[in-house]
Amino acid sequence: MNLSPDQVIFWTEKFSLFGREFTFNLNMTLVGTWLVMLLIFLGCYFATRRLHDGLTINRWQNFLETIVSWLKNEVENALQRKANFIFPIIASLFVFVFVSNLSGVIPLPFYVPLTGDWAVYIPPTGSFSTTIGLTLVVMLAVPLFGVARNGFLGYLKRYIEPQWILLPFNIIGEISGGVSLAIRLYGNIMSGTVIIAILLSLAPVFIPTVMQLFGMLTGVIQAYIFATLALVYIVAGLGDPSAKEKKEWEEESRLKSLES
Repeated sequence: MNLSPDQVIFWTEKFSLFGREFTFNLNMTLVGTWLVMLLIFLGCYFATRRLHDGLTINRWQNFLETIVSWLKNEVENALQRKANFIFPIIASLFVFVFVSNLSGVIPLPFYVPLTGDWAVYIPPTGSFSTTIGLTLVVMLAVPLFGVARNGFLGYLKRYIEPQWILLPFNIIGEISGGVSLAIRLYGNIMSGTVIIAILLSLAPVFIPTVMQLFGMLTGVIQAYIFATLALVYIVAGLGDPSAKEKKEWEEESRLKSLES
């Protein structure tokens, strides 16, 4: 049984570059990532092609606006300021992890022409390389947002607070926090997929159905947890909101509560 989609290779090709030999492997991680991106693209296209800003909207648009408003409120509550600059990356992480997790609820069989065998589909989030990639996006966003808001020296100052002697410990904490994001997501998704595959072979009717429903629930929870941890990680790099930012956010929140 394959524990990672990286181990399922559909096609391999060797090539030379700058006098060195390289090998390209088309594995299930790449195929699954492309499938997830295709699903997200198609979902966004069909979900937004009939949107309008009139007084009367359909149920589907009302549902989408409710989800987006909920996500944005969660981000703003954590930031305690307007989230227009950070909401897109958090929402993108949530949607990608959510769709990827749900794609692995049903363990579909895949034919592997390279070996002539069949393999059970494992979502791309079950690959450590994918979770590391998502974590690197978050870790890169921390200094970018931090420098954009506080300036270069202002951002670096947080590493020597409250005392400069804590500099190496703050750096280690920054790196370990990002690694924990990757390990948490990878472990949960991989273990859930393997458990479903084992139960499917033991009892192919009742137990897998229950586990698939459980997998849908855990997929949503894991996407929410990953997005929340990424948000907390980025918020720590931004620092406390200024009095002006907090006042604008509180005023906007008050107006929203009056409208509702």
